[in-house]
Amino acid sequence: MIEERLQLWSELDCLEEDALTRLTPELAPLEPAIAILHDAANGLTELPGEWQDEEHILVAGGCLKRALDDLRAMWLLLRRGYTSAGAAAAADLWEHSMLAACCARDPNLASQFLMDVPGDPTLSALALCEALAKITHSPPHAESASADEIEGTKLQFYAGYKWLCQLKHPSARATIHHSAGTTIGEDGVLGLMAHPDSRESDLPVKQMVLASAYGALDRAITHFGVALNIDPTTPEAEEWLAECGRGWDILKEHVDPRTFKLPFSIFDTKQGRRLRELWELAPRPEATA
Repeated sequence: MIEERLQLWSELDCLEEDALTRLTPELAPLEPAIAILHDAANGLTELPGEWQDEEHILVAGGCLKRALDDLRAMWLLLRRGYTSAGAAAAADLWEHSMLAACCARDPNLASQFLMDVPGDPTLSALALCEALAKITHSPPHAESASADEIEGTKLQFYAGYKWLCQLKHPSARATIHHSAGTTIGEDGVLGLMAHPDSRESDLPVKQMVLASAYGALDRAITHFGVALNIDPTTPEAEEWLAECGRGWDILKEHVDPRTFKLPFSIFDTKQGRRLRELWELAPRPEATA
């Protein structure tokens, strides 16, 4: 019996290789966008700008480096069929991306982050979303916004994270979705071994994980660039911006969340319902003749 169980563990290598073979063609169109995002972050500090080795810049850089590690881990896991584990890496990416963006733009938040007691962070996910929403709507980079507009931006940031948490946490819907591959053998034994998920029905979930992570990391890179005072008029910066735009074009071409059939939605949550309410309250542009 023990030898049988060890054999099952060894068989996972073959199952993962099979999942990799089946999922690579499905996810391959998105890899150039992921690669562009990684390389864009890595090349940001090489662009002409005016910045010094200030504490908040170094803190933000450390958080951005962690987010890039998570990006790679997420990609490896999703291609091998481990969707919920990939979502966990993506949620970690989201947290470090938000920290990178907030610390880069606000030295006080960086100082607060450094004062965290290990294992007891003082900046919650929702607090980071609120801080970045206020930064996003602050002059001189943007016009001042109403309280409802700031709350709407905060909840849009939070929506991506909340959706990833629905997937990585032991929620009923996520567990039911991912246990669909569990089998009962002819002898009535319930099969519980680990198993990569390469089902067609799970592909939109993997793509949504990638899209959520992409948006969070792109946002961090943008705010980090603002903090570095990058001169956007130089040829190097123009080329960098064009390449970033190409990454978004690739993502939009292959991922359209509006067409996805997902096992759960952010609008099932309290924050999601509030976000929908704010959208419905937002003024509509007047029709023109």
